[in-house]
Amino acid sequence: MPQRLSLLYQTLMKIIILLLLNSFFSAFALFGQQYEMVHDIRDNKIYRTVIIGNLAWMAENLNFETDTGSWCYDESNANCQKYGRLYTYEAAQTACMDGWRLPSKNDFDTLLTLAAEGENLLKLLKEGGAVGFNALPGGWRGEYSGSYFIGEQARFWSSGTKNTLNAWFLSLNFTANYSEMQYESRELGLSVRCVKDKK
Repeated sequence: MPQRLSLLYQTLMKIIILLLLNSFFSAFALFGQQYEMVHDIRDNKIYRTVIIGNLAWMAENLNFETDTGSWCYDESNANCQKYGRLYTYEAAQTACMDGWRLPSKNDFDTLLTLAAEGENLLKLLKEGGAVGFNALPGGWRGEYSGSYFIGEQARFWSSGTKNTLNAWFLSLNFTANYSEMQYESRELGLSVRCVKDKK
């Protein structure tokens, strides 16, 4: 009898180890990709990208100067270099390089769902997190002027609108430790992450 229990125990342990290995490699397949680079020929900037789920995501904030509707936080070029530019909703619609697009609300919802399968959501999305999104708290610009919450918050435009005045964005609050979709005025200046559908 003890020998049978020992064999049963060994079999169960093998099954558990196989399940754990399968979970590990599934997570690695979702979040463990190496970064690739994309070249924006419009201004010769180069950005890191990463595959998350079924999309290629920029792993840095866009820093392309549009004709109107984009700014550096506090008008500081150093902030643009680190955090990218802040865009109105209208400017964000055409800011991505050729072949890339602004994420839809559904794209962000899917990102949050994928990340939520792991540990603390914000921890996974922030710089150095396992998802590879590398969110930086670049703050945002007010409806007409003023810059707010650099080092504390990150906001990323989606292509989705709530109504004629407001649009959806991903809000990450590093101080209060939350991540969610919100909507506010299209005239705010928010960060942009472009996505590309996998072939």
